[in-house]
Amino acid sequence: MNRKNSILALRPALSLSTEHSSIQEKFQNNTLRPILKFQNDFLIKCFQNHCIQRKCNFEILNELQKKAFIEDSLRKDQRFKQLLLGSIIGLFTIEEYSNYLNYDKEYNRRMITMITKRLQDELIIIENYE
Repeated sequence: MNRKNSILALRPALSLSTEHSSIQEKFQNNTLRPILKFQNDFLIKCFQNHCIQRKCNFEILNELQKKAFIEDSLRKDQRFKQLLLGSIIGLFTIEEYSNYLNYDKEYNRRMITMITKRLQDELIIIENYE
């Protein structure tokens, strides 16, 4: 099995219609969403480690503060942001990576938005994850 087939085999199948979508929307739905779903546990663990490194007692924050902390972490901490982006980009096929290079700023923005939303939606899991 080659690299492309191995990577594609890892991704969960999602049924998303991309019939009338732009190139960027197709990439988001066919590539980014499955990778983010596959990497969900890893993203949560990375965020927990980020909280430990920043000495943030995440559990004592209220829901609004937790969501703001997640958003600020991904917006302000470039090292953390690059780690998470790399964990997604590293699971691209060569063809997907070539496409990514044509729209990297747009795709990075989409990835950070999606990662932020995913972490915010999983606050309970973040607090209790082991």
